Amino acid sequence: MENSKAKIILQKIMRVERVHRSFLNECVSEYNINMSQHALLKFLILSCETPTQKQVSDMFEISPAAVAVMMKKLEKMKLIERIINESDVRKKYVSITQKGRDVMANNKKFFDYIDNEMLKDIDAEDLKVFSKVLNKITDNILNLNSTKNNQSDMLLEHDEKTLKINKGKKYEILD
Repeated sequence: MENSKAKIILQKIMRVERVHRSFLNECVSEYNINMSQHALLKFLILSCETPTQKQVSDMFEISPAAVAVMMKKLEKMKLIERIINESDVRKKYVSITQKGRDVMANNKKFFDYIDNEMLKDIDAEDLKVFSKVLNKITDNILNLNSTKNNQSDMLLEHDEKTLKINKGKKYEILD
């Protein structure tokens, strides 16, 4: 594929993500939360067991300090509660409150509506093909880590930090 056409396609994909995220941020901002906090609340709803702050930190790949700040705000808003482990006071469990569940239920309705509107009038077969293409793009990005050693001349132009990719992570879209 011609390089300029590929860049235009990738820019369009990134623009869709930015516009979608911006729209969803507007939705959750009604509750004075951001998308990261929304993702945490969703994680808490979907968790089979009550996670610890450390598990949340590991799951979202953010520092324990960042998780603590996020949780402090959500706890102040009464969307979550932190429960100290009696046998190890350093360990704190995190659970979503009923108020948090109510916020998420309202958001889910709106998010589902947005997603349905975003994909309306698009044929199911087209979505299936698009999903396969997005999965291939994701795989190609994830494979950059294994090919970067073979392309050292090309990498001289790039900041190596931008090419570090977490191995073993696979992101699926619209399966």
